[in-house]
Amino acid sequence: MKVILAGMNIDMSLLQLMEKALLEEDERSRDELIRLLKNGALTPETISAAYARISRSPLSVEELRSQAVREVEKARRSNEKIIYGMGHGSIAEHAVFNFDLLGISRLASEWLQEHRLLSFTEKSQRYIKLGKDFITPDEIKDDKELTREFRELLERENNLYNRYYTALLEYFKEKEPRISERELTGKAKEDARYILSLATTSQMGMTVNARNLEYILRQMAASPLYEVRMLGDEIFSLVRDKVPSLVVFHEPGEYDVKAWRGGFPVKTQRLDPGPDIVRLVSWTSDGEDKVVAGLVFEDSGHDYQALLDNIKTIDKKSVIREAMKGINFYDSVDRAFELATATFEVLASASCYAQLKRHRLMSRLTGEYTPGLGVTVPDSIKEIGEEGSFMEEIERVNEFYEKVRLYDKNGAGYVLTNAHRRKVVVKANLREWYHFVRLRSDTHAQWGIRALSEMIREKLHEAYPLLTGQLMGKDAFIRMRNEKKGE
Repeated sequence: MKVILAGMNIDMSLLQLMEKALLEEDERSRDELIRLLKNGALTPETISAAYARISRSPLSVEELRSQAVREVEKARRSNEKIIYGMGHGSIAEHAVFNFDLLGISRLASEWLQEHRLLSFTEKSQRYIKLGKDFITPDEIKDDKELTREFRELLERENNLYNRYYTALLEYFKEKEPRISERELTGKAKEDARYILSLATTSQMGMTVNARNLEYILRQMAASPLYEVRMLGDEIFSLVRDKVPSLVVFHEPGEYDVKAWRGGFPVKTQRLDPGPDIVRLVSWTSDGEDKVVAGLVFEDSGHDYQALLDNIKTIDKKSVIREAMKGINFYDSVDRAFELATATFEVLASASCYAQLKRHRLMSRLTGEYTPGLGVTVPDSIKEIGEEGSFMEEIERVNEFYEKVRLYDKNGAGYVLTNAHRRKVVVKANLREWYHFVRLRSDTHAQWGIRALSEMIREKLHEAYPLLTGQLMGKDAFIRMRNEKKGE
C-alpha cells in the first residue's frame, strides 16, 4: 500500500508570488514567499478561514484571504471557533485534497467508494491486463498454512485468468470480426476478470474536501478490515499537519463502530440464489400525479396541494409531453421528477456492483458477498467451454472461504471473486433513475450492469408508464430522436 498527497488547494496569491519569484527572479517576491511558507501559508485552511469570515466582516473577500495567508495561526483559531464552536462545518468543505492510492485491494477500494461525497477514478480491470497483483490480508498472515493456501489459490486464479483471456480473444474475434483490436481485448479482459479475487490490487485517484475527509477517517478507523484502518492512518498522517484546524474529530466513537450490526434475531425468508435478481420493493404510488403537479407548480401561481387535489382536471400526458420536449441524451430531466421514487432489491456480482456503486446520489444498503448467493458466470466463459473449470475453481474458493471465516471472518471477503454476489437495496428518485438508465442501458456499458439496468427500466416503466416514455439507454434514445426527425 502506498498513499501520496497529490495536491491540495492553496491561495492563488501564493501561486502568483511563486511565479514572480521564479520566472521574473524578483528578489523581494522570493523573500516574501519564503517568509509566508515558513509561517505555514501553504495550507487550504487560509481559504476556509477567509470564507468563514465573509458573513461577519466588512472587508472584501480578497482582503480576507490576504489576511489569512499572512496570519495562518490566527486563521486556524478562527476555523476551530467557527467550525467546531459554532457548528458551521461547511466551512471545511472549502479545503480540498487529492490523493494517489496505490496497491490497495479491490475489497478495500470498494469499501472506500461507498462514501457518497468523495470523487474517485480507479484503474479498471475492464481495460487493463492484470498481472499477479494481489495482497495477502493481514487477518491471516500469522497462520503460515492459511497464507500458503491463499497464495496458491490466487496463483491458480491468475493462471485461469490468463487462460480465459487468451481463449476469449479468439472467441470474440470469431464472433465479432468487425470490432477493433481495442474493443476485442477489452471484451476479453472484461469477462476473464470474473475469476479474479477481491484481493487483487488496484490504484485510484481520490479527491475529497476536509469536512468529508474527517468523516471518512472516523469510518476507516472503525472498519473491521485491517487494510482500511491502515489506509486511514496513512491518509491522516499526510494531512495532520496541513489542516490541524479542519480535521479534528477523526477518531471513531461508539456510534461509528455500529456494534449492533448482525445482532438482531430476525427470521425471514432469504432471497433465493439464481440469476441476477431485480425486485421492485416500493415506489411512490401517486408519483405521476406528484411529478405532474410539480411541473405545473414551477413558475406558476398555483398552490402545489391544490394542484394535487385537482389532478384529474389536468391533462397529464400533455404536461409531460411539453416538459420533455427538446430533451437530449445529456440532459437531466426536470427536478419535479425527484418527487417520484423507486426502491429495488437486487442481487449483483462484484463486477456488476463495481458499476452500480458509482451512482452516489442513490441510497444503497449492502449485504456481504457470500458463497450462499451463488456466482455470475459470463456467457462467453460458457461458450468457450470453460464453465466447468470456472465452477471447479469457485468450489475451491468457497471451501477456502469457510476455512478463513472460521479463523478470522474479516479476512474471508478477500478470498471471494468478482463473480460472487451480494444483496443490495437501492433507492433513487426518478430523475436519478433516468441518469442511471441513460448511462447503463447503453451498448457501451458493461454487460452485467446493462442487464441489471434493463430489468430496472422495465419495472420502472410498469410503475410509471407516463413518466418513462424516454427512459432508455443513450444509444436507443439517439435512434429514437433520429427516427422522429426522419418522419
